[in-house]
Amino acid sequence: MVTAFPDERHRTWRAFPVANALAFPVAAGWAVGRWRLRRARKKKNGASSGATNDARLARLADAFFANALRESERDRVHGTAWYLLGAWIALVLYPCDVAALSICALAFCDPAASVAGRAFRGARNNKRFANGKSAVGTFACFLVGLGVTFAMFRANNGVFNIEHDIEHEAALECRVLTFSAFVGGVVAGVEVFAADAVHVNDNALIPVVVGAAAWPARGALLGWA
Repeated sequence: MVTAFPDERHRTWRAFPVANALAFPVAAGWAVGRWRLRRARKKKNGASSGATNDARLARLADAFFANALRESERDRVHGTAWYLLGAWIALVLYPCDVAALSICALAFCDPAASVAGRAFRGARNNKRFANGKSAVGTFACFLVGLGVTFAMFRANNGVFNIEHDIEHEAALECRVLTFSAFVGGVVAGVEVFAADAVHVNDNALIPVVVGAAAWPARGALLGWA
């Protein structure tokens, strides 16, 4: 497997071209979200919608968001805006490989936790934490985080192939597996505990925290350059 920038040193290069391309969608998502919330507050306070054309556009927007948003997102910034913001921050802060890992952790682990938690909602052994998150969902999040990390950093056919001596391949694979388990544990911990503790949407928190933890771990276990 190869990446879109095969000539760059992924352990040191920052994917600023990707971050620049993502900047407009991030800004647009937050602008629309803030506009929607301001309109909702005006409606709640009984304020007038203004000109006819503006009112018609606002009604169309209301109808769209009523179907597109979850009930829990009606009175807050929607998850997509947080998702884009978290991805953008990871691209700006971390080297390419760590940023890509952080975004993939969000893309795959969080849905895995949600799907597994719902699928085993009524299971007797599916214990739940105080915040409502399930043990099965957390374990699924860990396993997916481990698998995604191992697929990206494994010595043979990984996205970020690691130069290695064949004689020491087993030791390298063991370090990659250790790194993968560490990342899986971090993303599972953030998903189940951290978002509620700091009151930040986990779509933004997961890539930022996973990147902050994975960067030094990757350097220690797999090298800095």
